[in-house]
Amino acid sequence: MVVTTVEILEQLLDCKVQDWNTLLKIYLSNRDITLLPPEVDRWTSATTIYLSGNQLTFLPDAVSGWISARDIDLQGNQLTSLPDAVKEWSSATHIFLYRNQLTFLPDGVKGWSSATDISLFNNQLSSLPDGVSGWISATTIFLYNNQLTFIPDAVNGWSSATYIDLDGNQLTLLPDGVSGWTSATHIYLRLNQLTSLPDGVSGWSSATDIYLRDNQLTSLPDAVSRWSSVTNIYLDNNQLTFLPDGVSEWSSAIHIWLNDNQLTSLPDAVSGWTSATYIYLHGNQLTSLPDTVKNWSSATDISLCGNQLSSLPDGVRGWSSAINIYLSGNQLTSLPDAVSGWSSATDIHILGNQLTSLPDTVKNWSSVTNISLCGNQLNSLPDGVRGWSSAIYIYLSDNQLTSLPDAVSGWISATYIYLHGNQLTSLPDSVRGWTSATHLRLDDNQLTSLPDGVSWWTSATHIYLRGNPILFVDDDLCNKCKWLFYTDPFFSLKNKKNIQNRYACKIQKTYRRYNEKRNNAAVIIQRVYIDHFYRVHGPWYNKTLQAYLTFK
Repeated sequence: MVVTTVEILEQLLDCKVQDWNTLLKIYLSNRDITLLPPEVDRWTSATTIYLSGNQLTFLPDAVSGWISARDIDLQGNQLTSLPDAVKEWSSATHIFLYRNQLTFLPDGVKGWSSATDISLFNNQLSSLPDGVSGWISATTIFLYNNQLTFIPDAVNGWSSATYIDLDGNQLTLLPDGVSGWTSATHIYLRLNQLTSLPDGVSGWSSATDIYLRDNQLTSLPDAVSRWSSVTNIYLDNNQLTFLPDGVSEWSSAIHIWLNDNQLTSLPDAVSGWTSATYIYLHGNQLTSLPDTVKNWSSATDISLCGNQLSSLPDGVRGWSSAINIYLSGNQLTSLPDAVSGWSSATDIHILGNQLTSLPDTVKNWSSVTNISLCGNQLNSLPDGVRGWSSAIYIYLSDNQLTSLPDAVSGWISATYIYLHGNQLTSLPDSVRGWTSATHLRLDDNQLTSLPDGVSWWTSATHIYLRGNPILFVDDDLCNKCKWLFYTDPFFSLKNKKNIQNRYACKIQKTYRRYNEKRNNAAVIIQRVYIDHFYRVHGPWYNKTLQAYLTFK
């Protein structure tokens, strides 16, 4: 006997078809159902209809009978279309049709006038009918990850929507109808192909979160001045070349993301960003900043990396709340005295610029824990570096430093001190203040010796000295000298003794030749001689044998 779909549903529902009109809740999710019979029009009393996770490819016109349904869940099927009969779902408040294969919607969706949650994401919709104007009660409309190339002006009917998500479509423009999104607090339009915004965005006056990143926007209309309630603005990864004066009204914005655009300058209007705590402008083409950036007094994170800034205005003094300041990868040749205002900063990154000196006002960076100034052209440090007493990470590698001031004694908290790739010929005895340092990179300099102050490096576990004309280090530092991740064999205590023995043989041979009676004396003085020699004349492998056999 052939079992019909009706009989299968009768078993699943434990209810005869003639009584289906009495069912209030229908739970048929994940039951491998491939089609619905016409008799489903008897589900007239059901307020909940769950059919998610089945294998339905279409719905019969009989779904017009679901007149009492409040919750209709058909997500996770294989539906490619909907019948116009869905217009009868006028009582439904929650309609879930996401993760299907829908390519279009019938105009009957206009009947979804009571729906508060409409989820159609992860389908293949390429357009929306004018019927979407009927979604007047919807507070949440999810249409992300479809293939929409445009949306109709009828979307102005979405006046109740608070969450509108159109991420991951192929939209190239928006209709003026978006002016009707007056209740929207969260608007998502990421990962589309928008090149411009209509003046209708002036209607987004209630929006607190506007996501427009990863589009192709080249400009913004002055209508963005109406975004006075916005707290989070995401416009990164576009092609913006300038900002309108209307951005001055973003006075409520806390997060402003404009990184990875093509901005060459900022208007004075950025003075209005008085509440912003995160201002991200990295990856643009900014050549200068207006002095009005002084009003960014609430900002805790300011990112301007990867621009073309050659100088900073005195207005940066106003960044008194900034904790993280990122200026790496610019063309800065100097810093203004105004950087004294960065007294709250814990992380200051200015690596990869063209700085030749630092102002003495860096002494006010007393809260900083991470200072990165690598890859500049610094040839000296000011006494103001004494103020870096809280710094844990001090990165000054790949500069042109030939010496360090006594003020480095103030680096009492530093655990990582990187000075490799400079031209240091000596270290001041004040390095004794580096008592907390665990990692010291001094490799690739021109050091011929280390001062007595290194005996205070009791916390050091990794000392890098390769690429310097140093032959020996004190015994207690030998096993702390590293190369890559291992103990440096050259500076090991074992190698030190081998080299000393080599010296001793040469010295003894010389003494025997000139005075047999002084043979024992050579053994006695060998250590003093060797220590003196490497400090004064440099490493043995850079000297001729004659130099070693000359006594003065």
